[in-house]
Amino acid sequence: MGSQGYITATGGTATGFSGDKYTDYIAIVPGQKYGWTAYFSDARCIAMYDANKVLIRTISGTAAGNPSYYEFVAGGNEYFFRGSAYGQPNPPKLERVPYTLKDKIIKLEADLLAATPNAAVDYEYNAPAYIFASDNDSSGFYSRDYVQHLYPDSLLRAKLDMSLDDARAVNVQSHVKNVATKENVAMTHVLGGNGYKDKTFAYNLVKTKASNAKNKAIRYLAIGDSMTANNIAQTDGVLRGGGCYNAIVKELAMMDNIDMGDNSIKVALIGTGNRTDNPPATYKGQSISIRNCAEGRGSWCTVNYLRHMLHTITSGSTTTSFAGVDAWDSLGLGRKIAIDGTYDEGVAYETYTGTNAQKLLIAQTPHGKYHWDYTANLWAWLDAKYAEVSGAYAGSAEQKTLIDTKMNYLMDNPSNPFFDKAVAKATGDYAFSLTKYLARYKTLADDGVTRLVVGSTAGSHVTDATAYDVCTPTHITLEVGENDRWHFGGVMTAQLTADDNLKIMNAIAAEYPAIKAGFITTRMMGPMFPEKWSDVADVSPMSVGSNEFKYDMNKIVQTALGTLASQTTKYFIPTYFTHSLTSFSSTRKDIDLETGKEVSVGGTDINHPGIQCYWSMAYQILAWIYYTL
Repeated sequence: MGSQGYITATGGTATGFSGDKYTDYIAIVPGQKYGWTAYFSDARCIAMYDANKVLIRTISGTAAGNPSYYEFVAGGNEYFFRGSAYGQPNPPKLERVPYTLKDKIIKLEADLLAATPNAAVDYEYNAPAYIFASDNDSSGFYSRDYVQHLYPDSLLRAKLDMSLDDARAVNVQSHVKNVATKENVAMTHVLGGNGYKDKTFAYNLVKTKASNAKNKAIRYLAIGDSMTANNIAQTDGVLRGGGCYNAIVKELAMMDNIDMGDNSIKVALIGTGNRTDNPPATYKGQSISIRNCAEGRGSWCTVNYLRHMLHTITSGSTTTSFAGVDAWDSLGLGRKIAIDGTYDEGVAYETYTGTNAQKLLIAQTPHGKYHWDYTANLWAWLDAKYAEVSGAYAGSAEQKTLIDTKMNYLMDNPSNPFFDKAVAKATGDYAFSLTKYLARYKTLADDGVTRLVVGSTAGSHVTDATAYDVCTPTHITLEVGENDRWHFGGVMTAQLTADDNLKIMNAIAAEYPAIKAGFITTRMMGPMFPEKWSDVADVSPMSVGSNEFKYDMNKIVQTALGTLASQTTKYFIPTYFTHSLTSFSSTRKDIDLETGKEVSVGGTDINHPGIQCYWSMAYQILAWIYYTL
């Protein structure tokens, strides 16, 4: 492929992640059309140069829609090309494309259909077995119920021009109110398109009366990455009420209270971080104030929460992250001597060279399984973090003692609040412990209200019992996995990442069988065919190639957890299927001067959900919580 790194917007190069590569100069013919088969995202660019290899222009992955395949026409004075690629399973390639190729393909497909009119193409899809909903059973005539949606885009793995019931989306809502507290409404739709097989699928709309939550404890802990850490403004650009899905869960519950005329549904949001106190929202003339806490950390992976004492990846090391050789040495993978064994420098040391096997070891080894390795690299990492560590590493006894002191401190005061070195030593596979989390950080009694006393009833690491809110949760959601594939050079597959999500859920169930833990995830943002939504949005298309990982992970967990009836502690929550296609974190609402209607504009961040996505996710989560009570 070429060199490690990527082409920048100025035609230069940047180091990037370990999975980044860029080509040398490739000769192209002015005026000819080319196809670049490679995923290049965000700031990664392709670049065109003149005959003297002077830069003429660049095209960023963001501007191109972060594609896996991109076509361009070489300008009249463009003679050379360089391209960026990230995490490619196969070597990227630049190919000359005849202008008539698309027309020929379209004609060939039409000829084939005409010759065999009854032939229909098969395809892969995955549908939900159930979707949760809340039945607003307030006494007033006005009932605030929500209409959810299913999209072909949320069912398909590949980019196919298809419809649901001959529409771009279908409404998911019952036309009648519940009689029983919990009811299943059978729903059926047909997925199909011109030249493709029609596929009928059925699922249950699982509706629970909101009143089922009255006077029952709801203490909700959200664990995740940047999608759980973000605080997004409303569609008018103003921060108000809940700015993340977990905070909107509480906002929705408080709106249910207002509808029912009481304050009997109480939701406590739990976490040591992501503390936000946005200006209040207003509903029916009443103010809704939300104190949000969660465990959301940007760039964090499933493997980090499951195994590592701090953010640990294979590239991009900082004073808050172990990466590459620093991660290797912190995990003791050079010599693999047991944490409580006698450290012997006579044991052969395996040098870190960044092979896929070594990257996988970093991902799948917990801190605390092996004793860290005494190396100049680990010393340098500690030197950058601590003033007491300084000077060149000579391997002296004093330096090793200082390494021990700092590494033991990190293990006892980890960035990962769920890390427990005793669990790592006992299992050799993971270090996640909710018990340890509560022992360190608990600030509230399990009524979710009463403050504990620092130095007495509060957790061992608590210095201010009002700084955040932690008590034993009744419900936990797990939103991680997107970063695993990027930060380990592609070795963390959807299957491995799904397995690690399930391991966290199993660890929670083993320690606290009464807690309900739910898996949630999102698609890549955007519709497969933005032109179908031009009346409501002007946004970037979904990066379908990137979404395959999320489709697969979602399907694997869905299959592993089985039917809803069999789920008692570990749940699959179908947020992947129902969240908005057109709400990005970067989306704003503008006025269409043709119609006067609001249009969603500017969705270019294809990774992070916008506020409408958060609302649809929150509604699924709250309806799930109501169902489990």
